[in-house]
Amino acid sequence: MDEIIDKNELRQQAKPLIFDGIYKKAQEALDTYIDELGVKKLYVDPQVPQKIANNLQDDVLDEFMSLDETNEETLQEDIKDFLEDNYDVYFLQMEVERYEDEDKIRENLENDFVLAISNADPYAKVAKGYWVRKAHDVRDLRELQRYMTDEAFDTFVETYAPDWEEAAK
Repeated sequence: MDEIIDKNELRQQAKPLIFDGIYKKAQEALDTYIDELGVKKLYVDPQVPQKIANNLQDDVLDEFMSLDETNEETLQEDIKDFLEDNYDVYFLQMEVERYEDEDKIRENLENDFVLAISNADPYAKVAKGYWVRKAHDVRDLRELQRYMTDEAFDTFVETYAPDWEEAAK
């Protein structure tokens, strides 16, 4: 009977440690995702690491506890090793991609860009619909993110909207 109590107590101690370990690895995966996408953090869901940790916690805990190779003294290190061996950053990057919607990120970035350029002189003279079409022409999110400053609007216009003055008439 003591062994069952000990195993249950150990499970209760392991649960938050597993959550924290998954959360930290998922946060790293989200940071990598943001870097690869080339957008600012405000365009992704900051709750993704927590969602991933919540989703995986029970299954990972069951898997870890089934190994029966840990005790109270080595629990933290054993969990760390287990997560390193079985849940690498590439796995968690796939999980991040499942939770993030790149189309929604693009839509939000384009909307912010259109709002910014349509309120900047001299480009405010052009209808927003024109800027929506031109922003959509930029296929790379990293590139569109670079145009998100007043100083970069001119470069965007030279590349994607050289006829903007015609559209302003």
